[in-house]
Amino acid sequence: MRADVKEEFQDMAEQMGMTISALGSYVIGKFVVDHKRNRELQEKMIMPAVNELVKMIADDMPNKLEFLKFIEELSGQMENKL
Repeated sequence: MRADVKEEFQDMAEQMGMTISALGSYVIGKFVVDHKRNRELQEKMIMPAVNELVKMIADDMPNKLEFLKFIEELSGQMENKL
């Protein structure tokens, strides 16, 4: 760690009434808690939307497959005419 950065962390730790080692532990702990909270929030907010999208695509898949079969048949008919 650069000396100026270490000095800045040391000053911060002293202002908070702790050692630089304790400040490091606090920062790591805060990161872990925030990361876990963000992951849980993402799971609560994003996963239902993803699940809904997957369901919507799966529900519409038979229509898409019928359309693709139609296009393939049409393409085959056009090839036969050429």
